[in-house]
Amino acid sequence: RIVRAVREMGFEKLTPIQVQAIPYLLEGEDIIGQAQTGTGKTAAFAIPALQKLDPELRSLQTIILCPTRELAMQIQDELRQLCAYLPGNWPCRQRKKFGTLQNICTASRCFQFTEDRRSASR
Repeated sequence: RIVRAVREMGFEKLTPIQVQAIPYLLEGEDIIGQAQTGTGKTAAFAIPALQKLDPELRSLQTIILCPTRELAMQIQDELRQLCAYLPGNWPCRQRKKFGTLQNICTASRCFQFTEDRRSASR
């Protein structure tokens, strides 16, 4: 179903960043990737992240850290497009029912999120 989403989003073949990143990410490796604008970097990490999410765990499984709020919002929009083709659109709807499976945020927001969770668990 993710393949269908990728095709409908206009991707016909993998870009170099996707060819290099996706296999490592599917194996659970952490990577740092750099490529020009418009080369499919978001799909390079979003597709493996969505593939690996387990709705049965019902807990935070992925953090996507962004340098700016605008980029975080852009990535969130692209993830929503990919989620639209998954059963029940589940990764993008989990927040309401079970809590977040993925968090897309800036570094400062991520820090605030972890601090809030620490405070709540005390």
